[in-house]
Amino acid sequence: MVQGDRPVGIQIRLRRLPSITGTIWDENQIGIPNAPVVVYTGTRPAKIVAKVTADDRGVYRAGELVPGTYVVRNAAKQFDDGLSIVPTFYPDGNVLQQARTVEIDLDHSAQYIDFTPNQGRLFHVSGKVIAPPPGTPGSDGPVTVDLISDTGRVASSFDPHNGGFGFEGVAPGTYEMTAQLGSFSGFIHLLVDRDQENVRIELLIPRPVRVNISEKEGNRADPSAANLFGRRKDLDADGPVIPVVPNRTILAPGNWEIAVSPAPSYYPVAILPLYGPTNVSPASRADGWNPYVASVNSGIRVVLSSHPASVHGRVVFSANNPAPEVPVFLETMDLDPSEPPQVRQTRTDQNGNYRFSGLPPGRYRVVSSYDADPTNRASIEAANPKNVSLREAADEVQDLEIVLR
Repeated sequence: MVQGDRPVGIQIRLRRLPSITGTIWDENQIGIPNAPVVVYTGTRPAKIVAKVTADDRGVYRAGELVPGTYVVRNAAKQFDDGLSIVPTFYPDGNVLQQARTVEIDLDHSAQYIDFTPNQGRLFHVSGKVIAPPPGTPGSDGPVTVDLISDTGRVASSFDPHNGGFGFEGVAPGTYEMTAQLGSFSGFIHLLVDRDQENVRIELLIPRPVRVNISEKEGNRADPSAANLFGRRKDLDADGPVIPVVPNRTILAPGNWEIAVSPAPSYYPVAILPLYGPTNVSPASRADGWNPYVASVNSGIRVVLSSHPASVHGRVVFSANNPAPEVPVFLETMDLDPSEPPQVRQTRTDQNGNYRFSGLPPGRYRVVSSYDADPTNRASIEAANPKNVSLREAADEVQDLEIVLR
């Protein structure tokens, strides 16, 4: 409390933002001068947070980073002396799954993150964009061509006179390539293991997506029985979630993920291409995000079951003391991929009762806690959840005692 005009001393301690430092060595443990280094988030997909260049001793420093988990990789480069280094993650590996994470915190930097990039040949990728004739409606603007990997994307130079594009110094690996001109889009997968000089990517106008919704038994379902959502799934990033409205939404060619929100009397069994086989296995389920490859004539078949399962029960503070209006979480197990976790949540009524309906058969775990974080699997585990296995059309009972810390 400040009284009158007496001076008051106030101390504010400023904590230093962390950094990541290390040395890029050659095979003789001599620093590689001017080696490019990239720092990524430790999340999936990884996101670039810093690009730095090593000094003449091969020493690099990426500073003023936010506390968190990161991975470090050198970028591809062809040096004047003929040496070529291909992207290599610390401590040794060419793919993101082989990277060792680096933890940093305020006032606690990471030092000696040293590694030796793998040597290898870098390739040239070039080709042509097959574009509509000038003046075609919807073809306004410049042509953009991107080469995408799981650690970022690069844009190509483009010659509008002959439609040619080119990428230099491309490391071996699997890529996606996209091209865009106004309303026209193109997409291809590309394996780079040698020079590629005749790549062709055609630009077309995608049509609005068509959707067919049916029941597992073969009956056609009411179109309002399910709402669809989609997000672009490029190698380097996830796009925003958008509603997928039949005959209105346009999905640009490429990799997407589709989620289904069905009516309570259904659960999603499968997401399939509209034109293809419709057979699904008895254990099939389509809750969560489902991979889908969009084309210029996209069509999605949604298969539902009218026999969902459910789980209900009573939450108590102690033996016969009901817990009204408390949170209850239900986590779905056995999803592929398992991250991020899929967690439903509800609250108990005035008598401590809860219910989850419209569930696919499978394994779940349920818990009531004020402290559980539905985005964090470890947080759910720390609350000691109960395991529940559901069969189709089953209504299981699982009573709970709320976890208080």
